[in-house]
Amino acid sequence: MIDQLPQALGAYTLTNVLRENDDAVVFAAVQTVVDRPVEVVVLKAAAVERGMTAEFVSNARAKAALHCECINEVIEAGEIHGVWYAAQERLTGTPFAELLEKGTRLTMRQALAFLRALADAFSCFREKNLASQPLTPDMIFLSGEDRVFFANPVKSGSYEESESSVFMRAMGDLLKFLLPVNQPGQTRMATLCTWMRDGVDGSELSWSDLGNLVQQLEDQLGLDKRTAAASNGMPSIALLLEKTELPKPVRRMGRTAAVIAGMLLTASGLAWYLIPGRTAKPARAAEAEKSSPVALVMDSSEVHWLEPRPVTIREYARFLEELPTLSPSQKERIMAGIPAEADMKPEDWDFMFEMAMKHRTWNGREISLSSPVVNVNYWMALACSRHLGGRLPNKEELALAASPRFSEKVRFPHGLSEWTSTYERRGAMFDPAYVQRSTSGQWNYEADPARGNSHLGFRTAYDTLPSS
Repeated sequence: MIDQLPQALGAYTLTNVLRENDDAVVFAAVQTVVDRPVEVVVLKAAAVERGMTAEFVSNARAKAALHCECINEVIEAGEIHGVWYAAQERLTGTPFAELLEKGTRLTMRQALAFLRALADAFSCFREKNLASQPLTPDMIFLSGEDRVFFANPVKSGSYEESESSVFMRAMGDLLKFLLPVNQPGQTRMATLCTWMRDGVDGSELSWSDLGNLVQQLEDQLGLDKRTAAASNGMPSIALLLEKTELPKPVRRMGRTAAVIAGMLLTASGLAWYLIPGRTAKPARAAEAEKSSPVALVMDSSEVHWLEPRPVTIREYARFLEELPTLSPSQKERIMAGIPAEADMKPEDWDFMFEMAMKHRTWNGREISLSSPVVNVNYWMALACSRHLGGRLPNKEELALAASPRFSEKVRFPHGLSEWTSTYERRGAMFDPAYVQRSTSGQWNYEADPARGNSHLGFRTAYDTLPSS
């Protein structure tokens, strides 16, 4: 194996480590004869022993078959003296992960270049029937003033429309954190970002739709005059973008996917790019997040409604983002009865959110933005549940939802405790309780409004069915 640097590996000289995970190492390297900078992914011996070689090679072959202007190409893959490797073009520029870390915003030209590259790349995947892993911030590079390139995300398999819809929403979520400020067109760009995440009138954007919208916005702002990208046979959108916000199109756009899913950022970094078993299950996770509240008929014959899964990291991030923008009356409603000094940011929030964005390990478990938010105390849970239009459930509602009749409708993640609105006596005091399911299947209750830990989250309940 590679035990010292620099070290020769066939036609390449490995110079330093760029990224690493349990299965592979990505090296900066030089293609020696032509003095060409490249990256070489080396499969670790332990991964070879686990039988990952075949999938490693299969993914490399799929990537090598792709030729797209905005995606780096795989040069070759092979085995030398028992070392399995894949060489690819070296991407230069600033990764979006670094922009996010520094809080850097894109210019309008850069944001449009990013969206155009997305539209071109995924339209190509669809046309050539290529499967793709989700793009992560570590796989997107801003080069020069306004060029955007992607680390090759192609994997073995066929194009899936449902996965593509997940990626569209993920990129809309990502761009939201990089949106231009104080620039002409920024409001229209924000609206387009929302369309990517949430669709329009129940329909999602297609990649060709996105390309056409980008072209029209570029033309309006005088930023680019190139001909719109081919739409792969999909109808184009005729939209007038002169107004402050994008108007809603009068037709259904693209094919409606079975699931409009949440942000999916998996296994961050090129160190994962050829590694088997690292792709998340986007459609299933997103479907859970978009599920409708479940009706609970209480002993009083009243019907209450309960979310089938806990509040996610994504939802809590939006709560934190929107909280400072609320009107005084909205803030008063949400913060009623909550101490003025109460902090709404969970402990270790910044690192938790970063790891969720990249689908990495936090506190010993792999998390994503669709994972339950934890480390929340009672005041945080109470405020966020109100912001979501509901309240915290009481222990009777949770106990009913946990009964066998709701086992297929309501999800209680293993090992997760949840806040309730029920007050329990603690000495001479009554404090809000959180509930924890014991090993015997019974509910245990503990009370402490200031407490939050890495296994404590919450969900939202409603007295009436919320509007969709």
